[in-house]
Amino acid sequence: MTDFVSDGDQRAAGRHLVAAIEVIAATLAASVVAATLIWQWRHYFAMPFYDDLFDRLRFYRALPDMQALLAYLISPHNEHRIMTTRLIALADESLFSGREHTQVIVTNLLQAASAYIIYRFVFLAELGRDVGVSRRLLIGASILLLFINPNHFYTLVVPFQAQHAIMAFLAIVAATITSRTTLSEMSPREQSRLLIILLGIAVVATFTLGNAPAILISAAATAFVSRCRRGFVALLAVLAVAHTVIVLVTTHAVGAPAHDPVKIAKFALLYWGAPFLRFESWPSPYVTWGPSERVGADLAGVFGAGVLLTAVGFGLLRLLRPRFGGRVATFGFMILVVVVVTGLAGAYSRAQFGILEGANKKYASFAALGWLGVAAVFVGVARERPAFQRRPELPVLAVLLVVILPLSILGYMRETRIWQKMIDRNWEASLAVFLHIDDHGHLHDLYTDEAELRTFVAYIEPRGRGIFSDFPFRWGDDIQAVLAARRPESCRGGVEQITQIPAQDLTDVFKAPGTAGLISGWAWMQKEYAPPETIVAVDGQNHIVGVARTTRTSASAEEWLGQKIDQNVGWFGFARWVGPPPAAFFALSADGEHVCAFGPPGSIR
Repeated sequence: MTDFVSDGDQRAAGRHLVAAIEVIAATLAASVVAATLIWQWRHYFAMPFYDDLFDRLRFYRALPDMQALLAYLISPHNEHRIMTTRLIALADESLFSGREHTQVIVTNLLQAASAYIIYRFVFLAELGRDVGVSRRLLIGASILLLFINPNHFYTLVVPFQAQHAIMAFLAIVAATITSRTTLSEMSPREQSRLLIILLGIAVVATFTLGNAPAILISAAATAFVSRCRRGFVALLAVLAVAHTVIVLVTTHAVGAPAHDPVKIAKFALLYWGAPFLRFESWPSPYVTWGPSERVGADLAGVFGAGVLLTAVGFGLLRLLRPRFGGRVATFGFMILVVVVVTGLAGAYSRAQFGILEGANKKYASFAALGWLGVAAVFVGVARERPAFQRRPELPVLAVLLVVILPLSILGYMRETRIWQKMIDRNWEASLAVFLHIDDHGHLHDLYTDEAELRTFVAYIEPRGRGIFSDFPFRWGDDIQAVLAARRPESCRGGVEQITQIPAQDLTDVFKAPGTAGLISGWAWMQKEYAPPETIVAVDGQNHIVGVARTTRTSASAEEWLGQKIDQNVGWFGFARWVGPPPAAFFALSADGEHVCAFGPPGSIR
């Protein structure tokens, strides 16, 4: 039958098949990106915790004095000066009352902007504008998946990690501008212009993360392997060394730096190779994935070795052929040097905490740039091969997606569970703060210094910041004012627990009057076909004395409703009462329009 089909028809059928496969692959990648963004929209932290709370407290203390505020903005946090992140936090005070939504929004926008810059000004600029629509979709979705990925939730959803996205954006801008210049043929004027731009980016990077010198180091390395004029290479090298010295002198490492070359090498390999893998459970208290630590570490080591060997191998090839690989490979090499230098610097300062620290998820989004660099280098190298000149990016993207897509889908299944648990615990701890409940375990989920936590709350509560801007009521308010604008709705649910917190489990953070207790139960709103967002407990005088959120699963709910439920319907919170315990409970819908009243404890509606 094929004898009657022309060669042209066969080629056309082949192109259509390839285009269909490209669209399917792009759709899968875009679906993971969309799911990651939707999950973030539905889940957010109620309060800062640990380092974030400490830094916000420093910020609030510095606010009354402009000189103190400027000193705070440029002051180091561990080995880093995070002024850019702090400026975003300052904006959030005005935009979202200090709830830290701005940091998460900016982080995701910067990740998307980084992906667009690479797509538009690196790949398409080099491959030509005649690239078909299906290929464009494949390229764009593949790049975007490297930036907005469920394995990067630590950076994407934790507000205090915005600096990683800022630094990645700066590195990409620097590499993009450098790659669009013919380095080996630059005029003195072009060299001066590029140098000024790189210095400006390096200055901003200095006030973003401690690996800021990697910008000039990577530029010097790229200029060297591209055989730029010796004077220009030497100047870049001197500036890179000077920048490194300045950063080292003006900041102090946390703990003792590592000097064991074997530990440093293992740490760095895990850093480069593990952005889409996970070995340790934090912040989850339980393990939710299959591969053993040893298997995962070995796999990460192989991936990490691939990142390092690609950087070294291409650097040697570029020395022999200064324009080998084109602009795409130039971009990829510069990004690879940034990531390699960052991994080695991180190993030097952090290997003391064990080599598995290299796979910490807070490094994942930035370390993933190494995988991007590998892809860019191989696309550039493929263009040099006659067999791949027509579509050099296709085999590279195919291999990339074969590896990344399964790891991303598995990551979504795993990371959403881990981070939802962390966010739910954060909400529960925040409710204890909102009600001035001295519950030791939950308050220590936020911060271990009780005096500073008390100072932090004393600042945000009267100003309606943070958790105190999430609720339109306070402890002791009349419930009728809250319910006045809401319509009654039928629901199912019940109160399962009203338990006084034992004295030994209480701290002295607030010392508020009354009896502190735990409240819990489950609820399902019939019309909304969803659980309520907030449960309010009131005393016999209709005063609000407790608040809970739907943060837990509930076997009782599944039993009464007669079905498995794939979301939280169990609510948990706190109450503080003076006199008898809470006498009534009301479920408030997330849209702020509906309310449902429960029966007494132990009864089911």
